[in-house]
Amino acid sequence: MPLLLKEGIHYIRIFPARSFYESLKLENSFASACFYVKKKEKGCEVLKEPFITYNMPNSQVKYTKKEPILLDFLISNCELSRDGYKVRLIIDKTIKRILVKWQPYYIYGLSEGNHTFKLELLDQKNNKVDNVFAKCEGQITLEK
Repeated sequence: MPLLLKEGIHYIRIFPARSFYESLKLENSFASACFYVKKKEKGCEVLKEPFITYNMPNSQVKYTKKEPILLDFLISNCELSRDGYKVRLIIDKTIKRILVKWQPYYIYGLSEGNHTFKLELLDQKNNKVDNVFAKCEGQITLEK
């Protein structure tokens, strides 16, 4: 059955990932585009601004307390550094860390149950970047 898309603007982002879901972070290993269904709208310019693409963790994977949880994302149109852009990691509504390197991270010690991961892109002055793709969220359930 074909996917029925709503009228208006849509975005597609694609990247390769390893068998254990970690995205490849190589030059030219990420692509994004926007397209329209029936009605052309403004909005493609957001793909030229700094933004985050969330990868892991996600609810399609089964997680247990025994294994670390992969936190993985992609950064576009900016570089992370101590005095540049940063990513704020929020787990279950609590700020856990400011990330200054574009790399996979592993989360340990979460309790069983549901957890929410939120990423926010910050600018050089630690202000939230203001665009639709500068924040993202994922939810998982951690089992015994």
